[in-house]
Amino acid sequence: MHTLRRLTLLFSVLLLVPTATARDLTKQEKEEITKQLHALAYAVEHDDVDMPLRLMPDVIIEASGGYDHLKEVLIAAYRQEHASGIKIESCQFDDNFNVCPGENHEYLIVHERIVLAFQDKHGESLTYLLGVRSKDGGPWKFVDGGNLTREIVKKFFPDFPDIELPEIKRRILDEKS
Repeated sequence: MHTLRRLTLLFSVLLLVPTATARDLTKQEKEEITKQLHALAYAVEHDDVDMPLRLMPDVIIEASGGYDHLKEVLIAAYRQEHASGIKIESCQFDDNFNVCPGENHEYLIVHERIVLAFQDKHGESLTYLLGVRSKDGGPWKFVDGGNLTREIVKKFFPDFPDIELPEIKRRILDEKS
């Protein structure tokens, strides 16, 4: 009887503890996000800097020196990639995602696979995008997760839920033929 009372008390307490539970997306929401991600993938594969900036959260743009400055930084990064012989061959996103609520925002982890060609090799980067939008709705904005840490995410999005960020993996795939 003592064990049963302890379990009952434990479950009662757990029911009162707020948790960040994921919610499923509606079909329309999933289609809208998928459309954004396809446009983003096309932009990345074709060196378009405007599309990624339009899909980036304002707080990140402002912290990076503003839209015009960040655009110049991205253009310089693309030029450096080309000069060193690096080419993005493909950018693919996993469409298996759920929304995790914060106090003021909703968050989305989108797994991403990028294949690069460089020198005489192919490389693969398994990374993610962090999607964020107001809890009241509005457009999804995305941040590349390649260099994000939990501390950085919390700095810009203090209500980010207690969920684990994906591990970033990079590897050489093969020698180009």
